[in-house]
Amino acid sequence: MEKDISISFTKATILGILIPLPLAMFFLALYHHFWGYTEIIAFMKNTAFLFLLLLYVVLGSAFHELVHGLSWSFFAGKPLQTIHFGMHWKSLSPFAHCTESMNARSYRIGCVMPYLLEGLIPSIVSVITGSGWLLFFGLIFTMGAGGDLLILCIIRKLESKTLVRDHPTRVGCSVLIPDDDNRKSPL
Repeated sequence: MEKDISISFTKATILGILIPLPLAMFFLALYHHFWGYTEIIAFMKNTAFLFLLLLYVVLGSAFHELVHGLSWSFFAGKPLQTIHFGMHWKSLSPFAHCTESMNARSYRIGCVMPYLLEGLIPSIVSVITGSGWLLFFGLIFTMGAGGDLLILCIIRKLESKTLVRDHPTRVGCSVLIPDDDNRKSPL
């Protein structure tokens, strides 16, 4: 038996803005405390800013989904052939999808890795070094990880060994509950 704990891409897009916003604001305030906004403003006034923004978003989004897929493959021990990449055009959301079930721990790791690599680490390094462009990059991908952070909130109560299956058309997963399981449901 499966219990669906997913949400639509549209709802995830909306809620996914609210969840990472405090993280982004924290790093923005921390950066401002140590470095001010001079370098960030200079970066944004650069004539190549819009081009760089588009480049960051396109390439960073592709990398984000690749990290999901590689993380699920590595941590869940799934062959790369079970990972599918695509684009949900209605919400303009690229996605990575694993077709096989995995434990909740591996699923969580795969969900959080893009945020760690593209959001958290660049934001921390920017506060240490004063790099405005790196802060900008980190903030973009902190916000871009909103849907993933939302999934982590949705599955936060699942035990690590609980089997889940990534949802093929929505944001989230299904929890696999054995039919003969007399124990309490993992939800």
